[in-house]
Amino acid sequence: MINRMKKLPCIILLTCCAAVSVRNSDVAALNDLQHRADESVKSGNNEGYVALLTDDAVLMPPNGPALVGKEKIRIWGQRFSEEFTIDSYESADQELIIAGDWAFRRSNIRWAVRPKAGGNAIPSEGKYIIIYRRQPNGSWKIARDIFNFNGSN
Repeated sequence: MINRMKKLPCIILLTCCAAVSVRNSDVAALNDLQHRADESVKSGNNEGYVALLTDDAVLMPPNGPALVGKEKIRIWGQRFSEEFTIDSYESADQELIIAGDWAFRRSNIRWAVRPKAGGNAIPSEGKYIIIYRRQPNGSWKIARDIFNFNGSN
């Protein structure tokens, strides 16, 4: 019995280290996914962004209805890309929470969009929440994307 008790701290330590290692790999995977999403948005690569979504993804843009499914999100993104280019884009994470097969990121955003029809860039500040879902193969995809702007932007 005493011999078993001596092994218990090692088992607990190994279990804790394994959990941290999984969590660190999830954080790295989620940060990479978000980086690819940000790069797709900044460059106007709508198809690149849509590829990062779950089939049942929901986009909740400001001043509009929720868009359910990749096809509706694709159409919204195409229209946005036809009307605007993104001059600048910065996001700052406030938190990243992982809970099993779901995770969410809360961030602040500062960007400027320029109408393709002409005119000055329109700066805006706001915030977003992205909800991720782990896929059966262990990878992560974006399941929900919700954003809005501060003040009258």
